[in-house]
Amino acid sequence: GDPQWRAVFRKYDIHAALLSIPLNRNVSRLAKTLHQESDWALVACNDHTLLFLERTDANRGAIARHEFKLLWPGDWSLAAITATNLPTVTAEARRALERSPASVFAQTALARASLVGADYATAAELYATLVQQKGAGENYWRDYGYALFMLQRHTEADRVFDRMIREGQARGECGRRGVHGRN
Repeated sequence: GDPQWRAVFRKYDIHAALLSIPLNRNVSRLAKTLHQESDWALVACNDHTLLFLERTDANRGAIARHEFKLLWPGDWSLAAITATNLPTVTAEARRALERSPASVFAQTALARASLVGADYATAAELYATLVQQKGAGENYWRDYGYALFMLQRHTEADRVFDRMIREGQARGECGRRGVHGRN
């Protein structure tokens, strides 16, 4: 990821890069650089690896069929998902999940896109799996409860929110400071 990466890639005639994703999910500086470069495209990913291809004549067809333009595992906030680009981002999330069905990132991306698109049944199904993952955070539980609530599965939603309260998740300002601003 240092500034000489272009020279090294030219010297060794490199037009593809398969990069690992560490367990902490912090992608490398080279991955971030390639993701920002207009001459490179992310064409495959799962929870452990990223495959970038340089935009060459030889890679044109593969990039056209497989490029991820909006989603990538370097952004778990999934800020790319908006109502405006929902069809494209949903298609990318579905493609990622088809290629890597066990990918937590792909499941999360499709679940979030489903919430944005008001497809609460799909979101609830995916979040039901995601909350079973070790270390599932409060955002997963909150979104799962919300999807259940929107499906009018209120008893199940109440169980999710009760669990969150028991676990001390999403206590909000009142829970941290008390109702009158003090503990």
